[in-house]
Amino acid sequence: MGGTNPGGHNANIAKMSISAVDPIHHPPDSVYLYCIWTQFDSGDTSDAGYGNGDIYGAGSRDGGATWGPSYNLTNTKTPGCVVGDCLSEHWSSMAQNMHNGALHIQYVCDKHPGFAMIGGDWESQWADNPIMYLELEAWVLGTWLERGDANADGTIDLGDAVYILNYLFKGGPPPNPPDSGDANCDGMVELGDAIYLLNYLFKGGPPPGCP
Repeated sequence: MGGTNPGGHNANIAKMSISAVDPIHHPPDSVYLYCIWTQFDSGDTSDAGYGNGDIYGAGSRDGGATWGPSYNLTNTKTPGCVVGDCLSEHWSSMAQNMHNGALHIQYVCDKHPGFAMIGGDWESQWADNPIMYLELEAWVLGTWLERGDANADGTIDLGDAVYILNYLFKGGPPPNPPDSGDANCDGMVELGDAIYLLNYLFKGGPPPGCP
């Protein structure tokens, strides 16, 4: 990002917003957080040399002590764009809590990046900057996902098979994220996933994961 000019009221990484996952969806000793921000790329600038921003995000399952890798969520590139044709996403805001398994993000698509409304010079050219909405499956940012690690303790062992069985037959908490319990990658968490893990652990079966 070296050399990027993000324009007034911006920094190369700016405008953070954090959302939490309701505790009913994860183990009681974990705090799941998601963070989004605007990031400017030196390879994507307007014809005036100002950076076009993208919305990035990352997830944490330990209350922010550590974070997974970041993802570019909008990934719009308009290098050399003129006023009205630029796609620069920023001023993002995320709902305080995840809802129905998704993050809800609102942001501005700036068609005239780098400038503010100041007086009557050319910097104040009018541009329609739409307000955008993005519904994002939270697990897109859940980069810690490991199929088979249903209890999210960082290892695949007998406890994961037991965790799935407790979820299915004893009203235990669901795997979180859900796909971590889908060991055989058939799109469902069911008895077959526990059996798949047991075969892997004790009978030399294939490891959890998708082909």
